[in-house]
Amino acid sequence: MLRSSRHVLLGVLAAALTTLAAAPPAIACDCDSPPDTVASAKARLGVIALGRIRSVTRPAHGPLEVTLFVTQAWRGAAAGAELTLPVDGSDCGYQLVPGDEALVYAPVGGEVGQCKGDASARVVLGAAMAADLAALGPAASTSTAAPPALQTDELVIADGRVDIAYDLGRPMVYVSVSRATRGATRGERLAITTPVGACAAKLTAKARDRVTVRARRVVGGLVISSCLADTSLKVTRTSTRPRRAP
Repeated sequence: MLRSSRHVLLGVLAAALTTLAAAPPAIACDCDSPPDTVASAKARLGVIALGRIRSVTRPAHGPLEVTLFVTQAWRGAAAGAELTLPVDGSDCGYQLVPGDEALVYAPVGGEVGQCKGDASARVVLGAAMAADLAALGPAASTSTAAPPALQTDELVIADGRVDIAYDLGRPMVYVSVSRATRGATRGERLAITTPVGACAAKLTAKARDRVTVRARRVVGGLVISSCLADTSLKVTRTSTRPRRAP
């Protein structure tokens, strides 16, 4: 029984590393791209902008399309406008969700990704942006307009048990569905995350908790956000069973 449980856990962990938020915003990629520093990115790349990710879509062909509402721009963009970028969503790309506050350095007209030589992009989220912003100095344009509403797909409502929960810079919760009310199926495993920044929601559930999920589907999984009023993760029964020793 213990052996079987370990196999299940290993399977869940393997799935976790292939979904939308193993470690934001970049997944490790072994290549000979230039050093990922502010100075290097600033010297090489023609677009530097800070804003909120409004949408992430997957076209039938080609890279993901990520739309950023720009609040500050240093070059190649205008504050108060939307900027749509082609983003590599592979292991050598970036994992972003609607609601993320992101500082993006990108090549003009090129794909946002890693391992692209001098065209390799730089994307920074959360607290890590502070050092970049200090190094960049004042923006060329700034907007105080409220960002537009986030764009996501269908609402999912379900009850289930938390298989695993962790936070590697972006909280992730995996829930096995026991009762599906809308947009899910019984037995489905839901990969749920939340944006980094002002739209973040608190995902406080832990492994083996029973929960009710209200989340929006996005590329790669589901999102719960304080900027999406119809989303939430409610713990209905807390697990008190101690963890089994390995």
